[in-house]
This record gives sequence, C-alpha cells and structure tokens, in this order.
Amino acid sequence: MTATTTAFISGIIRGTPLWVWGLLGLVLFLGYMNTRDRTIGVWRALILPLAMTATSLSFMFAGNIRPEAVAAWAIALALGAGIGRWNGLHSGAKPGERPMTIHVPGEWVSLMLIIGIFASRYASAVAIAISPGLTADPLFLVARSAVTGLLGGMFLGRGLTIAWLGLKDRWQGRLAAI
Repeated sequence: MTATTTAFISGIIRGTPLWVWGLLGLVLFLGYMNTRDRTIGVWRALILPLAMTATSLSFMFAGNIRPEAVAAWAIALALGAGIGRWNGLHSGAKPGERPMTIHVPGEWVSLMLIIGIFASRYASAVAIAISPGLTADPLFLVARSAVTGLLGGMFLGRGLTIAWLGLKDRWQGRLAAI
C-alpha cells in the first residue's frame, strides 16, 4: 500500500463520526447473537428484519428521489424477499414449546446481511463525501437503491418466513380443531 493510499484510508476512518463506530459495534453484536440457537418470540423474529427493511427504505429516500431508483429498490426488494424466503425455509426454524415462540437454530446469514447493509451505507456515505455530485447521478442512485433493496428484502423475506414456520403448525392445529 502506498503512503497516499494509507493517508486516504486513514482520513476516511478519522472523518467517520464516533457514533458510527458505536452503531457498528451494536449491529455486530445483534448479528452475532443470531449465531446461537435460541427460542424467541414471534415479534422478536420480526423486529430486526422490519428495522433493516425500514433502514433500506429510509436510505433510498434520503436525498434525491428518482423514479428509476424507486423502481430498482422495489424490484431488488422483491428479489431479495424471494431469496430470504428460500433461506428461511431452509433455516430449521420450528415452533417453540411455549405459545408465540419460535426455535431458531444459530446461523451466520443475519450477521452477513447486517454487515452488508452497514457496509453499503458506509461506502455510499464515503463516496458522497468524496464526490458530492453523486447525489445527482442516476446510475449511483439506482445502484445504491438496488443494493439496499436486495439486502433489506433478504432480511424481510427470511424474517417473515421464519415467523410463519414457527407458527404454522400451531395455527393449522387450531384451525383443524374448529
């Protein structure tokens, strides 16, 4: 690595607000907690995926809103939800012993998605700080929207599927009793 490259990277890291590093620590912790087998409430299974999808949506609407960026986000969200659904179906999630709980085996997918969302937002913010004109560049906005839509959709599809897998047997049993 050249001295110029090192100085450039060092400047980016020093220019990053302290709260961003705290947020990175928090999201890494939340993602790491998903690497362990756990029994969680249905709502808890949905909170992180809904929060990550909302983050994706808010990020897309920050700044210039272009119709093609909104379309790219929506298409990528749908594609990501399909991938997330497939992943959720193969997650091993099942109803917990208590009502409204789900047993979820430990996995690394959530941590990777969290890192992906954080990294894409960080890289985008750095790119805009270096070149503010990117906020008006349609290609940049579409690419940023597609990436955040795909990752948010994967989180959402997986979370909804795990919640459904955890509850479907219980619901089917109750419906059969009626």
